[in-house]
Amino acid sequence: MLSDYPSRSDMRVEQKRRSRKTWVFFGTFLLTAVVLGSTYSYWAPAQNSLLQTIKVAAGLKGELRGELAESYPGQNPPEEAQVVVDNRTPINVASGSFIARDLATGKHTIRVSGDRYETVERTVNITKGSNKIAMGLCLSPEEATRRWMKTKQKNLHGETYKFLCPEEQAKVSRAEYIEYKNAIQKEYALKIVSFEVAQAKVLKVWRHPDTSQIYSEVAKIRINGVIELAGSGQVKKTWYVYAKKYGDRWWFFSAQ
Repeated sequence: MLSDYPSRSDMRVEQKRRSRKTWVFFGTFLLTAVVLGSTYSYWAPAQNSLLQTIKVAAGLKGELRGELAESYPGQNPPEEAQVVVDNRTPINVASGSFIARDLATGKHTIRVSGDRYETVERTVNITKGSNKIAMGLCLSPEEATRRWMKTKQKNLHGETYKFLCPEEQAKVSRAEYIEYKNAIQKEYALKIVSFEVAQAKVLKVWRHPDTSQIYSEVAKIRINGVIELAGSGQVKKTWYVYAKKYGDRWWFFSAQ
């Protein structure tokens, strides 16, 4: 007698068939996900570039006007610095200003660098029309040391004081520091004839020789100089200075 219902053997065959289809589906899905994931990093930049090109062609663009200043005494305009927007041709900075035109609306990466400065990056959101940005630049530890040593060479003790670490400034006021340095200058007639700054070496740990306090990430910079003392003539001398970065500025310890 024939039945309208499938036999148990038929049901088992159908279940196996469905199970194979399910595994094939999930296998295909996983393989597709892996392929897309591995190629996204390759294609994403090209897609972003294409999107920006389309926006510019459609008139969805703006310009960026930037103002740069050194994060040091005087807030001087940067010298010999360059600005790169995304992967565009570098823009030379003139008197601390730059202009980047024909930027598609949306996010862009701004990178500022130079031989005298530490590289700084910032993401900006460009809207249609004119956009502005102001950025402070940190001197490299070597350039900061040159600036500091120049104040010593010229006996500008008030300017030298501005470069000291907060911990050092807490020990003595600016007026007391100037008075002390003037007394030393008068007694020994010390003069820095010339100096050269070597490449900085960042120490993971440094102990202050006077206070024994431990500091991390301190730059050690060698100075090769020629000094002159009253009645002793000129003498070649090598010494070290130490600096720590606070925010976007290298500050110096008076201890050597």
